[in-house]
Amino acid sequence: MKIGKVFNQVADVIIPVRGGKEGKHIKILVEINLTKPLTRGTMVKFEGRTHWVNFNYERCPDFCYHCGIIAHLEKNCNLRENNPRKAEVPQFGSWLKVSSRKIQMTTPNSEAS
Repeated sequence: MKIGKVFNQVADVIIPVRGGKEGKHIKILVEINLTKPLTRGTMVKFEGRTHWVNFNYERCPDFCYHCGIIAHLEKNCNLRENNPRKAEVPQFGSWLKVSSRKIQMTTPNSEAS
């Protein structure tokens, strides 16, 4: 399975350059359905082996940690009220979000005029 096929629409793909700021991560700009849970990852075949690939979301708004839907938070989740989580391992959480840091470039004497 190709990673992009998991999402409704792929707008752009950024493949890391050796030594670039992306490191070993491929960035994919995608369109997602806000009424469905965020996709946590997928299985992909690479070099003859099947691997689980985790997804992280950059610039992602808050979402429900119970059901993974962006439209509401866990405290307002209808699924949570009808099916409270007991001892199960959480499927959604803050680990799905990744902060996008702006890289600020400065040069020596850039403040001097």
